[in-house]
Amino acid sequence: ENLVLQKRNLSLSLKSKQSDISRLELELASVSEDFRLKIEECVSLTDSLEQVRSEVQIVRNQMIQAEADARDQQESGRDVIACLEKTMADKENEWESCRTSL
Repeated sequence: ENLVLQKRNLSLSLKSKQSDISRLELELASVSEDFRLKIEECVSLTDSLEQVRSEVQIVRNQMIQAEADARDQQESGRDVIACLEKTMADKENEWESCRTSL
C-alpha cells in the first residue's frame, strides 16, 4: 500500500514536471520568436542607418563640389571683371585722346 501511494505520488509529480516542461517549452518558443523578431528589426534598422549614412556622404560630397564650383565661378568672374575694366580703361583713354584732339 505504501509503494502504491509512493508510485501514485511519483506519477503525479512526473505529470506535474511534464506539465512544467511543456509550459517552459512554450515560453521558450515565445521568447525565441520575440528574439527573432528583435533581430529582424535590428537588421532592418542597420540597413536604414547605412542608407542614411550613404545619403549623408553623398550630400556632403555634393556640398564640397558646389563650394569648389562657386569658388571657381567667383574667380572666373573676377577675371572677367578685370578684363572688362581694362577694356573700359583703354576705351576711356581712347575717348579722352579723341576728345582732346578736337
